[in-house]
Amino acid sequence: MSITRWRMDEDMTPEKFVKQTATTIRTLLFDHKLTIERIKGIGIGAVGPLDRDAGIILNPLYFPAKGWTNVLICKLIQEQNGITAKLDNGANTALLGEHWAMRKSQLQQMLYVHVGVSLRSSMMSYGQIVRGSVDREGSIGQMIIQTDGPRLHDHGNYGALEAYVSVQAIERLAQSEAKLGRSGLISRSPVKPEDIKYDLLLSELTLEKPVALELFLKSARHLGIGLTNLINIFHPECIILGRTLINAHESFYRTAIKVAIGNTYYYPEYMPLFSKGILREDAVATGAALMMWKGLNV
Repeated sequence: MSITRWRMDEDMTPEKFVKQTATTIRTLLFDHKLTIERIKGIGIGAVGPLDRDAGIILNPLYFPAKGWTNVLICKLIQEQNGITAKLDNGANTALLGEHWAMRKSQLQQMLYVHVGVSLRSSMMSYGQIVRGSVDREGSIGQMIIQTDGPRLHDHGNYGALEAYVSVQAIERLAQSEAKLGRSGLISRSPVKPEDIKYDLLLSELTLEKPVALELFLKSARHLGIGLTNLINIFHPECIILGRTLINAHESFYRTAIKVAIGNTYYYPEYMPLFSKGILREDAVATGAALMMWKGLNV
């Protein structure tokens, strides 16, 4: 087994990504003594919105690099490598991967929530991904939890969940607090409010700084409210929470769960299982491979 990770920064354009993918595939084939004919397909789990059937990444909001609008990613991968590619949302493939990893539990109703730069989700019913008439994995971020609340970056709904629970929301809150003169935000040398970014806040959180912990836990409580809404609608057996904010601090994860359980209808008669998953960072890739494998005639 081999794993290669790339940083999707401002330099990772579609062209550069496809070339790096091709180079990595050639290296993996050589390392594992495989020929291209042995590879039946490539599964891709990507940030939406997508045209899944056409293999197109449409217009992801928070990609730092330019050029990721209406990208025929499957076509590009196939032309570069000579291997058939299949596309789905990363949240969907992550849920497929975790469902497979937890197969001994025979779970049928599952919910996956990605909590990072953006919010994304996927649902599974009777072992199958639930799909709507449009492919919008990020719609969870537009769930309104406060009708007179703010918007994130002046788009989307007012009072939407993503305005309270996302890397960008925490950055914005910290910057706002700093502008109002809040002390104790950053323990290092003076930092301009606009220069307070997530990595800096995370380092303060790791040091158990009270003000940083307060910011993250405020976000966690809002996440708990959003989870409650999803749970009360769908009633899953298992909720998997993953990515950046969930892994930032154990108290973030625990606080979100506590709020969600405290507002769940039918509790304690109905008590869903919460998990960070088994595959975690490898869930998207594993699920993408499973998606491709299930579509093969073998």
